[in-house]
Amino acid sequence: MRLPIPVGERRIVMQEYGNIVVYKQDFRRPNGEQIDTFRLYTAKPHPVLFLAVTKDLEVIAEGQYRHTVKHPIWEIPGGNPKGEQTPEQVIAAELLEETGYQYENLVLLGEHQLFEPASFDVEYSAYLALGCRKVQDPKPDSTESIEVELVPFRKWLEMIWSGEVVDDKSQAVTLLALPHLGVRFEYPTWLGGKI
Repeated sequence: MRLPIPVGERRIVMQEYGNIVVYKQDFRRPNGEQIDTFRLYTAKPHPVLFLAVTKDLEVIAEGQYRHTVKHPIWEIPGGNPKGEQTPEQVIAAELLEETGYQYENLVLLGEHQLFEPASFDVEYSAYLALGCRKVQDPKPDSTESIEVELVPFRKWLEMIWSGEVVDDKSQAVTLLALPHLGVRFEYPTWLGGKI
């Protein structure tokens, strides 16, 4: 397979908070004739996203305003490491701060998940936080406006399937968590039955 070839260096278009950078990068197409310019978005260190579930199998869902769609959407919690924080420390801090809950156990679902590899050079770690229990009222950052709701797991899946949960990260992490929550699927009989 002939691949596009990078031409020259990446050029910084924008940089914020020291770790979020937008680059421009030129690539020569395999036919050697045309040069395409791509904008590449990066963020390091990479964020941590997690599906938080109570002992009663309720998803701790967050309703949060998102500027791109100009209204709140339902999503799972997440955050970026501060300093040398481990993913486990990020989850503990974000879960407590945004929802007032603490987890009992964590399951790593994936370390190098990609947001949107066509233009985002950003990986995230995905986790399942189990046995979550409320220990205090939420204390979100001053820039965050978050509504917390406990959603029965079956209803959460229905919200995804019906299009009420449109955040693809939340959908993907939920899918990765299914086997750890005892969810089994069956193929239609014409595909041979059970997985």
